[in-house]
Amino acid sequence: MTENLAELIVQEFRKWAVMSPTEILREFQDQFGAQVYEDFYAYRQGSNELPLLIAHVDTVWSSPPCEDEIIYDQEANEIRLEASDEEKGLGADDRLGVALIVLLLREHPDIGFLLTNYEEQGQRGAEEAVRNLGDELRRYPYLLELDRRYRQHFAHYGHITSEFEAFLTQNLPEWDLCEGIYTDITVICPAINRCGVNIAIGYYNQHCHDEFVKVDDAVLTYQAVRKLLQHPVQEPFEWRGE
Repeated sequence: MTENLAELIVQEFRKWAVMSPTEILREFQDQFGAQVYEDFYAYRQGSNELPLLIAHVDTVWSSPPCEDEIIYDQEANEIRLEASDEEKGLGADDRLGVALIVLLLREHPDIGFLLTNYEEQGQRGAEEAVRNLGDELRRYPYLLELDRRYRQHFAHYGHITSEFEAFLTQNLPEWDLCEGIYTDITVICPAINRCGVNIAIGYYNQHCHDEFVKVDDAVLTYQAVRKLLQHPVQEPFEWRGE
């Protein structure tokens, strides 16, 4: 990538932030050859030695922002929404995750990905993916979801082992690990017996009109995922429950 990474993230986010969930799924079908199931998910198979990357295409807002409402404050290095309608939001949860996956795919075209819809409405897309792709998703050694607020930490949802934690710590010692409440991998991990974490990607005030993105934090995430992708895993990190 010859351009500045921060600028690439801003550019890619602007593209995906203004689309509807269905438009995003179809675009991934057209651009990356993803398998799309109705309006529930888009999936493309990748290397079985790398994590399955996951993001969700829906937001809590009934409609996406307009392109001219998305403001990049270069001095603060933040993306914000300039709109008077308090019924609108930036939707970085989780369009930022979608944008980061696109950039990662350009550098690592062998990554497998799963984009789900309806994460904000009870993980319906994740449930359909498990129902239709259960055996297929077991190809991957672990799951990495890009859908977490703030910066420089992973969230787990109980689906973690000491071996998997050691793997994360060894490769990203400066990143913290905490426990989250729910996201799509709370459905997928136990269904396919895989460990998984959700990585912080740099959005703040999610589900609020004043949501914003700290682009420097998104850059940190991109670099962290890139580092994990440089460490293929031969044996999966299995999670078998208590």
